[in-house]
Order: sequence, then C-alpha cells, then structure tokens
Amino acid sequence: MTVTVDGDAYRGVFWKVLSFGLLVAGIALWFLRDSGPLRGTPRMDLIAVLISLMGTALAAYTILLTRSSDQSDHARRLRDFADQVDRVLKKSAQGYFPKSGNSISVEFRSAAAPGTAISQTLGEYYESLPNDRRRLIVLGDAGSGKTVAVTQLADHLLGNWSERQPVPVIVSMTNWNTDQHFPDWLAGELTDRRLVPSRAVAEELLERCSILPILDGLDEMDAPDTPVRESRALAAMRRINEDYNSTVGKAPLVVVCRRERYGTLSRKLRLTNATTVTLQPLDSRRQLQFLEAVELREPTGQWLPEWRRVAEALDWGRDGSGPRGLARVLRTPWRMALLTTVYTEADGYEPVRSPQELLSMPTHAVPDHLLGLYTRAATDSRKRRPPGVHFWESREGDAAKVEAWLSKLALYLRENDGRRVGEHVVSGTDLVLHRLWLFEKKPLTPDAVLWMLTPMFSISATSRFGSRLSDTTYGLLTVLLTVQLGYFLSGGAYGVMPRRLEWRRLMEPGVRFFFLCACGGILAAVPLREHIMGGKRLDLDVATAVSYVLLLAVLCASRPVTEYPQSAIVHPRDPLRAEFRLGLATMLAGSLALGAFLSQVFQSWWGYGYGAGIVGAPAFVFAARGCRRFLGFRLNTPGLPWRLALFLHWCTEAGLLRVQGLAYQFRHRELQDWLAAGHSRPDPDGSN
Repeated sequence: MTVTVDGDAYRGVFWKVLSFGLLVAGIALWFLRDSGPLRGTPRMDLIAVLISLMGTALAAYTILLTRSSDQSDHARRLRDFADQVDRVLKKSAQGYFPKSGNSISVEFRSAAAPGTAISQTLGEYYESLPNDRRRLIVLGDAGSGKTVAVTQLADHLLGNWSERQPVPVIVSMTNWNTDQHFPDWLAGELTDRRLVPSRAVAEELLERCSILPILDGLDEMDAPDTPVRESRALAAMRRINEDYNSTVGKAPLVVVCRRERYGTLSRKLRLTNATTVTLQPLDSRRQLQFLEAVELREPTGQWLPEWRRVAEALDWGRDGSGPRGLARVLRTPWRMALLTTVYTEADGYEPVRSPQELLSMPTHAVPDHLLGLYTRAATDSRKRRPPGVHFWESREGDAAKVEAWLSKLALYLRENDGRRVGEHVVSGTDLVLHRLWLFEKKPLTPDAVLWMLTPMFSISATSRFGSRLSDTTYGLLTVLLTVQLGYFLSGGAYGVMPRRLEWRRLMEPGVRFFFLCACGGILAAVPLREHIMGGKRLDLDVATAVSYVLLLAVLCASRPVTEYPQSAIVHPRDPLRAEFRLGLATMLAGSLALGAFLSQVFQSWWGYGYGAGIVGAPAFVFAARGCRRFLGFRLNTPGLPWRLALFLHWCTEAGLLRVQGLAYQFRHRELQDWLAAGHSRPDPDGSN
C-alpha cells in the first residue's frame, strides 16, 4: 500500500522551512548588527526588518495554505490511516503459534441459514453483504479462532481496499469505560495506538464512516459471575446502538464474542441491523491439516510412527460418524495448536514425548495436561533463554520460572478486571507497560516517593560543594515539591500518557510563532547582563543564550505519544522508550539552563556543573512520568523478572503471549485462566 502526498503538502513544508529561516535570519541580523563584520554596515537595521517582514508574510501564507490543504485533504489522511493500519497488522502475529504459517482455515455458517455451509471466506462474505447491512457479529466457542478469523477478515479487506471503502481496524473492547460515548472512546483508542496523527483526524474519519471498527473482546468485558443487568458488555451494546449511526443508518462494524455469552446478552438487547455468523468446530480434514503443517508425515506419505494412532483417531470423517474421544477434545484451533506445540520440537526432530499417551487418558484431563506441558515446550523451543534467569542456572528451571512469572501477571489481571482508577477501566486481558501501575491498590505512593527522593538526593549531593548554593538549592527544592503536590491535587495524576520529542512540532504555525518570539526575547535579554551586572564575558553570554533556546525547544517539541507520527510506534515497548529519550533530553536541557544562570551569577563555567547536579535527575523523573511509574510498579512488585518488558517480548516470540495494539495479551484466555488458578509449577527460588 503506497502513501501519496499532494502538492499542497509539499509546498506547505517548503514554505514553512523558508519562512522559519527568514525569521531567524532577520532576528540574528538585528541583534548582531553592532558586532563583528556587520559593524558599520549601512542600513543593516532596515535589511533585518525587511527580511523579518518577508518571513512573517511567508508564515501567514503557509497558514492559509495549510488550512486549504486540511479542508481538501481527507483522501490523503484516509490513505495514511489505511497504510498505518496495514503496517501494524503485518507486524503482528496472525496465527495461533509459530508453526501455523499465519494461516488457519476457518469455516462458518450464517444464522439466517444455519444448516448451509458457506464456501466463501469471511472477507468475501462480508463484501457480499448489502451496504446497509454491513454490521457483522462473529460468534464461536472458546478457542474456535474468532480473533484469527477477524484478523484474516481485516487482511482481506485491506488487500482489496479503495478510497470509497472504510478501513478495517481491530480494537479491543476490554478497557472501554462505557460512560463514554462510543465514538469518543474509539477516537481515543485510535490516537492512543498512533493509528492517526491526532484525535481530530480520528473524529473526522469516524464522522465520515471511513473506519470499520472490528471490536474484539465483548465477552471479556465482564467477570464470569457478573449479572447481566450489571454487565459492561450490555452497556457497550446499548452505546453502540445509540451512538454509532451514520447519516443513512447504522454505521458498519464487526463485533466478536463467544457464542454462549452473546446468547445471554441478546435476551436483553441485540445489536441492530447486524448479520450473525458462527464459526464451526474443526472437522476431521482440518484437524489433519494441522498435523500436516508441522511435517509429521514421512517422505513416503505415511504418518510418523508415534503420530500414526493419533492421526487415525482424528480421521473420523470417513465413516460418517461424529468425533469421539480425543478428536472431540481437539476440535478447536487452539487445542490443536497446543497439541502440535507440546509434542514436537521447534526444529522438527524427534518428539519430546509420545503423543500416544493422550489416547489412554480420560478426555476431561487432556486440556489440563496440554496446558501443563505448553509453557515448558514453548520455553524449550527457544534457543535464547528467558530474560531474568541467571546464566549459571540450569535450563531445567527455566519453564518453572516462566510459569511462575506468567501466573503472577495472570493473577493481577484476574484480581483487577474491571476496576476503575480515575477515568481508566483496568482491563482483564491487556498488559500495557505504561499502565501496569494501575494494578497497585495505592498506585501513586511509589510514584510520589520516587519523585520526592530525587530532588532531595540531588540537593544534598550538590550542597557539599559550597555553602553559597544553600539558598538557591533549598528554594528550588521547595518549588519542586510544591509543583508535585499541585500536580497530584489537580486531578491529572491518573491520566498519564507517555510523551516524546517531536521536532517537527516547532514548524507548526502557533508553536513556531511562540518559539521565535521567545527566542527573540532571550537574545534581547541576555546582553543586558553587561549593563546590569557589569560583566564582560561574551562566551558566557553566547552559552547562556544557546542553553535557554535549547530548553525552550525541548519544551515546545514535547508532546504526548498520541500526537506524533504514527509510523514511529509499532510495539508496546516504544512509548516508554520514546519517553526515556525525552527524559534524557529534558535532563540535558534543564541542566544547561540552570547551569547558564549559575554561571552568570558566579562568572564561572563551574555553574554548569552545579546545574547538572541540582536539576539533572529531577528533570529526568519529572519528564519521564510513564517510566517513573513503571519503575515504581517494578520496585513495589516482587516475584517478577527485573527486565519485565524484555521478558514479555520474549514470551511473544515463544508463542505464550501475543501483541494487540499497545498491549500484551495471553495467547488464549484458557491459558490465562489456567495460570491464574494456580496450576503452574512453583518457582524453584520460591518467588511464586
């Protein structure tokens, strides 16, 4: 999918750069007219003013061009959105397990004709629906491949997409606070996941019905014992019916849910104008296809000896009878994925153990048996050991450690499912790194402690270098603690979203005007030191001006993750990484700015050393709020690997977790519930 940019956008960038350069040149000529080679140049003041006026005129023209481009550029924004959705979809795992080839055969039947098998794919079936009936409900049993089916649906629609069609995007419903209107929540989700450059663009696309939301996880919005009348899922369905309309009727969408849960909800309320399809269990042919996909046949076409009896048990369709015993247990893609992962090595060599033991096992014990071996098989299949284990430890305990750590995370999800913290609803399935602190009962306590300890440590360290810093440092400490207290009392403490540097923000008309005016003020104010304080250090003046301009640039270029170019974020770890880089830049700029002030006061370059010691660490923890809260969660949560983000990434490669947007999720809810119930083996170190 190729993104094209129209001529107005190219011209807008050109005129922005040119006007910015002219304004800077005019300001520089004005302030440097009496120094160096410019001294004595005739009419330099007039030249500087003319250049500045040209820059101002070009800036005004750029604003008009930008507005004109915004009014007529919906098609370009739609193409950009489709390209980003396609990019994210291709980077995510679409299959159940590494050997699936990201392709799982899914069969379904329509509720209008339950006895008739549909030969089309789900994407082809959706495209065949009338335009006024393109609301689809995808139902299925646990493990039947609902998420895989809608992922393949999105992939099909994106492959055939044109500008007259809506862009399909998969969104998890688990963290929806149903007090919000559906379009408002959906616009926030799209911006949070960086699929659009701003919330305004998301709202515009939704108003034009240019988005096809594929809503996954309706059945996971409530705890299993939640009464229907108190169900968030029921409230979500009501919100969709009331809020998501177009000018000609109901806007298109796709909703995914377990069959029995939707049956319970539909007794109270149904999604209007919706077509329902139900995924069918695996038949014998598709069960055998799973075995063939991992190359369990000999070159002669015969099954490997240890798999022969299992294949015969799954070949139940020839005599016209239904599945029995093991074949009935393995009638979902998830169970077949467990089977082929547990009983085969990653390299395709000899099996770890014989799968024939399943034939003599009671059928009700097969699922727990497969789940009990799944973590070990996935761990052993990785050549790289899981982060968090020591290199001197034997590999036999790796699977036990992984199970213990995952069990703790699964228990957190179960205990906090649906809990509200401020405006947030804690999801029972999503592990979002910059929101893990919401799992804590008192999430702000470690955050406040980390914040307050940092300035106290830096103040006590720098006060040892001279008594003349005492008044300044203790005054600064008072200001920092006051800011922190006001921050918590302001009510914004729960709305933490990681931030990052976006330098192109300096080219936006409003920000650029403020930045240039502030730079002019800095350049005008710094030379006044010669008259007020009697100093003659031109080198300190130049360094001071540069330090202040750098701090101003960092502050102007800082913005939330939701507002910077969406191509920069494609992984759950990226928001914290971007904010860490912002923290380093803020630490450098803040240290230089205070150092410039102190160097002016002391008339010495040593002021920069004092500046770094006083505000270096506090500036970092103040800017990196998401990183600070993630660190607070780790310090306050024993029994997890220290490099938690790297461990979760390793689990996705091993097939234990999957990535959905900015969240890590367990590969299947059955695995999450099994681990949360305490079936995992204890950690040999006793951390479980």
